[in-house]
Amino acid sequence: MCSIVEMIWVLRPRCTDEYRKGVQDFVSNGFANFGVGAELKCPCLNCANRFWHSIDNVYDHLVLK
Repeated sequence: MCSIVEMIWVLRPRCTDEYRKGVQDFVSNGFANFGVGAELKCPCLNCANRFWHSIDNVYDHLVLK
């Protein structure tokens, strides 16, 4: 489980390096623990953990959408 300090990146603007690094760590950890094959349920607001995507697409959804 992540501490509040580890999740502070979610409060940063999406254009910051801190946010992007946080997303990268979050997605990597998610794939390591919950990925199936080469896909993970995407937690972005549009997908809402309903759709499976590749690591690159999940990252893009969290940074760009």
